[in-house]
Amino acid sequence: MFLIDVHTDDSFVAKFSFDQRLVDAIKGLPNRSFDKKIGAWVFPIVDLFILKKIAKQIEVEVMITPEANKKYMELADSLADLKKISDAK
Repeated sequence: MFLIDVHTDDSFVAKFSFDQRLVDAIKGLPNRSFDKKIGAWVFPIVDLFILKKIAKQIEVEVMITPEANKKYMELADSLADLKKISDAK
């Protein structure tokens, strides 16, 4: 299992016990970085969907904090609004 939490306004942090499959999956994300200070992977909010999909494929449970889930849902709503605007043109 790994934990997803809010890191900054536009990024999440993934914390987990070492699992090479997860490390390899996260390294596949183009905008990820490892923060040595906190000992966790940091990635942009928009990559959360991809990371959740990868975790499901390798059968690793994902726990998302309520704060991170709220931020993700806000992003999803914003993207849906942008799509509506784009489709209306």
